[in-house]
Amino acid sequence: MFSGIIENTGRVIKLAKSKGGWSLAIKSANNINKIKVGDSVNVDGVCLTTSKILRNELEFQVMPRTIGITIIKNYQPQQLVNIETALVYNEKINGHLVTGHIDGIATVRAINKKNKDYNLIVDLPRELSNYMIKKGSVAINGVSLTVAEKIGDTITTSLTPYTLTHTNLGKLKPADPVNIEVDLIIKYLKKV
Repeated sequence: MFSGIIENTGRVIKLAKSKGGWSLAIKSANNINKIKVGDSVNVDGVCLTTSKILRNELEFQVMPRTIGITIIKNYQPQQLVNIETALVYNEKINGHLVTGHIDGIATVRAINKKNKDYNLIVDLPRELSNYMIKKGSVAINGVSLTVAEKIGDTITTSLTPYTLTHTNLGKLKPADPVNIEVDLIIKYLKKV
């Protein structure tokens, strides 16, 4: 379980087919000394298990299904990714509860600057649109955000200057794919 508060970013070193799936290696300069082999790590919103650690590099084995339903399949060398380590129970939770189980891929429509605010506008797959509500939570590439507006299958979220500079959301361009995880609470409410 994660909070959607990104602790670190890293760069993709490699994404290659391996026995039983894919091997993903990421280089990061910060905060990996507390990560151990077997730990869950949120990479762009995807919960992955650390399979190898070498100095400031993390390696993960990624299952074919995960490749198929996330933006990992599009990763290029040196691509910037968001990294968050798992929550520790009995500590303060910022953001919202993020499982790391991606619900779908959305497409960036625009990042607009309005006065001093930056708005990320995303077109959702229709099946995810019903899980979005104004002032509800959403994780985009693992970042906990609040839905500021929802019109049809499109949501708008506001990005703080901190988020723009400390995550990969500030590097997004129109037509870029992003991982989406809908709010866990809304998922359960929709099932009742």
